[in-house]
Order: sequence, then structure tokens, then C-alpha cells
Amino acid sequence: MRLLMVQTPSTESHSSEKVYPIGIVLLAGIARKTGHEAAVLDMNLHVDAFGALKERLLDFQPHVVGLSLRNIDPLGNKQTSLVIPFVAAARLVASLLPRAVILAYICVIWQAMVLQSKMKRIDEFEEDHYGMATRGGHMINDSSLERWGRLEHKSLDQQFVREIVQGLNCSPFEAGAVLDAVHHVYGNYFETSPALKPGQMKIQVLAVEAKVGQAISESMQTIVVLTVNDDEEDLNVRQQGGVVALRRHKIERLCREAFDQGGLLTVEDLANRILNCGERTVCRDLAYFRNNDIFIPLRSTVKDIGRTLSHRLLIIKLWAQGKEYTEISRETRHSPSAVQNYVDKFKRTVVLSREGYDAGSISFLLRISTPLVEKYLDLSRSLHFAAHRKRELIPFSKKNGSSRGDLS
Repeated sequence: MRLLMVQTPSTESHSSEKVYPIGIVLLAGIARKTGHEAAVLDMNLHVDAFGALKERLLDFQPHVVGLSLRNIDPLGNKQTSLVIPFVAAARLVASLLPRAVILAYICVIWQAMVLQSKMKRIDEFEEDHYGMATRGGHMINDSSLERWGRLEHKSLDQQFVREIVQGLNCSPFEAGAVLDAVHHVYGNYFETSPALKPGQMKIQVLAVEAKVGQAISESMQTIVVLTVNDDEEDLNVRQQGGVVALRRHKIERLCREAFDQGGLLTVEDLANRILNCGERTVCRDLAYFRNNDIFIPLRSTVKDIGRTLSHRLLIIKLWAQGKEYTEISRETRHSPSAVQNYVDKFKRTVVLSREGYDAGSISFLLRISTPLVEKYLDLSRSLHFAAHRKRELIPFSKKNGSSRGDLS
């Protein structure tokens, strides 16, 4: 695992006295001793602090970024708050590396505000300081940049920031901090408001509890709220990856939103009712997700209908790679007990197969479908198991009286 420890700006200017970041240096040393790849960046040593951070993030590509703020206000003459550049650093990390884990500490209040917020709003000041003219390694001409800028500013958050900047004569950074405070205090009200937000729609879909094979008119259904357009996220994805990347981003978001609300979308829902595209187009996108082992909670995947990647098979793949039950649970949106149940069934399938039982007998004994048994056996022969997963199967096999075998 790659870890980047960052000392965020803790002085009023580049010429101010510097303090050695002993805390993050010690942490980086401990990480290296435990086998991880760790690096340290002190933003106070660079004239262009955010430019240095951006360059280091793109070059090192860390899995975990630790952000440290030495003190809330500069020592001596406490005139400028250092929380604002700290929040800006967290936003920069979140925008460049959305999958990276961010560890940060300031104080109880700001810690909750920073870590629980989405940290994806990039205001005008940030664009001026760490350069958004090159995105994803591709240059954008002035006309394209202006177009994206106009679209990005057509949001309620940007309107609020502009009103604060103009009304209070403060910087965009300070206005962004006020906006974060508003979201922190009134966030629950925003989320529970009965009115739809811009870009959202209500749609009736099949419920998770709906039985397979039952007529749709007789199946349990539910109404879910889906985000079809989210300028804050979608414009950045569209600009960096194009139309195809945006559609796949929307498919993943729409399906997870429906699943979180107790509903399951289908290919027909996505193509004909929401995205207004061909079903073959959606199927090609689903093939992309399957090839990259990304679980999309559609009705076909959750209920094991058709040829789509089963959530059970994905859980087994993640387990074989060495991931823990809690981590698999977060990635696949299943409870830890359900994950453990699927893994136990997989283990028993492998053991019974070594004992000489055929797929039909294993299906009867474990009360799972024969096609699933066959897929489990195919996986056991094709997957590369982490060393500790191999060892985990050895006592399981001995307890059930089977030979150890080789899973590699």
C-alpha cells in the first residue's frame, strides 16, 4: 500500500519560520517498517504549495493520504486562519484521487465537517492556485475551458459562494468554508426535504424483495429518488473521460441509489426510462463492469438472473484476493454475515468436490443451484488465492475429512 503523509500549510507565508513535521515523519517510518511504501510532503517548503501537492499526488498515486495541520491559527500574530488551506488540500486530494482514503485531523468540529462532507467542491480560487487547465493529462483549449467553467458555475453551491463573496467581500476560500458549515448544520434538512433537488427524478421500480419469476404486475414495487444529473460530479467526469465514461458513471450511481433505497433497476429501466439510449449500449457498459470486477446492483446481478456477474462470484473473488469481510461488505453493499455465508458455501463446495461429489449432489446438500456450484468450482480452479486464504482452507478441509489439494 502506498501512503502519502502531507503537512498542510501551517505558516502565514512561504518566508515564515518552518517547523519540522515530526509527527508525520514518524508515522511514515512506522509504515515503511511494516512493509508499506510511504512518502512525506511538507507543503510549507514550496512556493506553489498546492502545485507541489498536485504533482506529488499524480506522480505517487497513493492509496491513503494523511493530512496534518499543526495548529488552527499561525503562532505569534493570529491573523489568518489555516483551516481554509487545509480544507482546500483535502478537496484537491478528493478531486484528483476520488478512490483514495483521506485521513485528517484538526479538531472535533472541523474533523467532522471535513471528513463527513463530500470534499468535491472546487471553487474558483482553487482553479487559480493549482491549475485546472490540464486534466487527466490532456490539454484543454481556452474555448473548452470557458465552456466547462460556465457549466460548472450553474449550480446552487456556486451561486451561494458568489453571493457570499460579493456580499461579505471575502475570498472564495472563506465563502467555501461558510458553505461547508451550512451543509454541516442543515445537511439533514436538505437530505430529508420532500422536494426533489435539481437533476433528480422519482421512479417506480421493482423492490429488492420482489420474487424472481413473478409477473411484474404482481411483484412488490417501490418508489426511489434517482440523481440523473449532478453537475458537481458529472461535468468533471464528462470532461475527463467523455460521453462513455459519463454514462458508466451514471449507471453505477443510479443503480446504487436505487439499491440503497430498497429498489432494483433493470437494463430496460436504464435504457428506456432514464438514460434514453439503446439496451445494447447499456449491455456493453455492463460488460465493462464485469471485466473490471465492479459490482453493479441490478436486478439481474442481485437475483442471479441471466449472464451478468453474480454478486456471489464477486464476493468470492474479493475474498480470494485476501480482503476482509468488512471491506468486501462495503464494496458489494452486503452485510458481513451475508458475505461470510457466501464464502462458507464456496468452501464447502470445494471440499465436497474433492470428496468426489458431483455438482448435482453438492447442489442438493448445500441447497444452492447447480449452475452456482459449477461456477464456484470453475472459480476454484481459475482464481489465484492469497497465501493466507490457501492456509485458511487447509484446516477447513481437514475438519471435513478431505484432502488438502492445491488451489493455485
